[in-house]
Amino acid sequence: VDMEGHKFAVFGEMLELGPLSAEAHQELGRQAAAAGLQHVWFYAKEESKDLCQYFEKGFRSVKSSGDVTTHCNYNTKTAVQITTQIAKDIAQVLSYKDLLIFKGSRGLKVEQVFEALQNLSFEH
Repeated sequence: VDMEGHKFAVFGEMLELGPLSAEAHQELGRQAAAAGLQHVWFYAKEESKDLCQYFEKGFRSVKSSGDVTTHCNYNTKTAVQITTQIAKDIAQVLSYKDLLIFKGSRGLKVEQVFEALQNLSFEH
């Protein structure tokens, strides 16, 4: 997408991929970098924390610049804290010309980041 602003994304772990999970998350990281995303927030369940490393490895294999923020301790106790922190981080950098993409499963409740953003004021 050609545009004036920055490109950002929030990704939640892709669930139920079985033995393809590591490779798929690394490929997602590569594709995110190739798409020109400047900052990506990625989070995974606590028991799948190695997927954060695969995602970041894929991203860095294509693009050394750009920011990747990972949260690898998602569980029922940390869910609200993580999604709220991601929303606050986004609110600090997002401007009206920027693009923000969400991709995730209902199992990680990525929609909670979107909902938290609706309650925040943006600095830009």
